[in-house]
Amino acid sequence: MITACEPCNLKKGDRLPHEAGMPLRSQPKAPAHPAVAFAEHFWRQHALAED
Repeated sequence: MITACEPCNLKKGDRLPHEAGMPLRSQPKAPAHPAVAFAEHFWRQHALAED
C-alpha cells in the first residue's frame, strides 16, 4: 500500500512514481493488520478447496 499527501498525489497524477520523478522512500509491503492476514488465510484456504 502506498499513500501520498494531496499535493504529491496531484503532482504524480496518473503516472507511475518513476515516470513522475518521485522515487519511493521505502519498498512497499502488504499491510500487517491481523484482519488482513485472517482474510488472506481464509481466501487461500477456500480457494484451494474449490480447485
